[in-house]
Amino acid sequence: MYNILFDNVHKSYGKKEVIRCLNFEIREKERLVFLGPSGCGKSTTLRMIAGFEEISRGDLYMGGRRVNDMAPGERNIAMVFQSYALFPHMDVWDNIIFGLRIRKTDPAEIERRAKTAIGMLNLQGYEHQAVHALSGGQKQRVALCRALVKESPYFLLDEPLSNLDAQLRQKARQDLVRIHEARPSTMVYVTHDQVEAMTIGQRIAVLHEGRLQQIATPGDIYNNPANTFVASFIGSPAMNLVRAGLAGGRLVFGGQSLGLPDTWRRTLAGRDDVIFGIRPEKVRIVSPADGLLRAPCHYAEHTGNLQTTSFGLAGQTLFTQSSDNQCAIREGDVTGLSFHWENARFFDAADGSRIDAEGAR
Repeated sequence: MYNILFDNVHKSYGKKEVIRCLNFEIREKERLVFLGPSGCGKSTTLRMIAGFEEISRGDLYMGGRRVNDMAPGERNIAMVFQSYALFPHMDVWDNIIFGLRIRKTDPAEIERRAKTAIGMLNLQGYEHQAVHALSGGQKQRVALCRALVKESPYFLLDEPLSNLDAQLRQKARQDLVRIHEARPSTMVYVTHDQVEAMTIGQRIAVLHEGRLQQIATPGDIYNNPANTFVASFIGSPAMNLVRAGLAGGRLVFGGQSLGLPDTWRRTLAGRDDVIFGIRPEKVRIVSPADGLLRAPCHYAEHTGNLQTTSFGLAGQTLFTQSSDNQCAIREGDVTGLSFHWENARFFDAADGSRIDAEGAR
C-alpha cells in the first residue's frame, strides 16, 4: 500500500509557522495536486514528503511507515524539479540512467527501463544529444524520463511545467496523465496554475497560508467550493461573490430583492447578511423585464469564443460569461440578469465558509 498520510503535521522556521495542522490522506496510485498562491506552503509540503524538509510537529506516514526521521534516499521516491536539474556535461542517455548507475542496477535492466521511458516520452533519436542544446520542452521530457526509470511507487513533481510556453504546457499535461495511466504511481503534483490542477489532478488539495482549505475532485472544487477563498481562487473569472442582506425570506441587493426558495429560506433564517455566490457562466443576460435582477453594464470583453461582461450590483461587481458573443451590449446599458437557484451557493458573511442547504448531503 503506497498511500501518504498526514497526521497533524506542522512546519515552522523559527517562530514562523508556515504549515498548520495538515490532516489528510493521499491515496495509493492517485494523482493529487497541491494548488495555491505563492507562499501558501505547497512546495514545502511536497518537500516534507520527499524528506528535504524536517517536520516540526506531527507525523507523516508513507505506505504505513512513519518517515519523519527517514532520509530521502530511503523513501523510494522519484522527483521532478522546476529547474529540471539536468547534468549539462552529460548527454540525454547518461542523464536518464545516472541514478540507476549509482544504484548499480543491472545493465540489462537499465537498458530496458531507459528505452521504455524514452519511448513513452517520444525522445527517440535524442539519446546522444547534449542537453544544453535541447529546447525547454525537451529538457522537461528528459527530466521526466530520469524520474520514470526509477519505477518508484511515489512520483513527486514541483511545478515542472512552469518554464514552458502555453502550447508545450498543454501537450505536457496530456503526457503526464497518459504516463500515469500507463504506469500508475502515487503522484503528487505542485502548481499555482488552476488549469494544470483541473486537468491533471484526480483530486485537488487547495492550500492557503499553510492551511488545507479543501481537498476534493476538480468538479467538486469548482462547483462546491468549501469557502470564499477557494471560490475566488478557482475559475477565470472567479465565482461571483456578492454580499447581500436578508429580510423577510428575501435576498436583498441594495434596492432590489429576490424571494428565496423554501429550502434556502429555512436554511438562512436568522441571518442578517450572507455572501451570494454563482459562477459567471451560470448567469444569463436577458431583457430587463425577464431578469431576476437588473444591473448596468460596466464593460464587455470578447476573447474570440467567449464574451465576459461586467455588471454593477449594489456597489459590487458581477460577471457573466457566455459563448454567445453576439450580444450587443454597451457600457451603461441596463439589462436583466437571470439564473437558476440550483446553481447558487451561499457563504457565511463572517468566516467565508460555505453554507449547505438544509437537508443537503
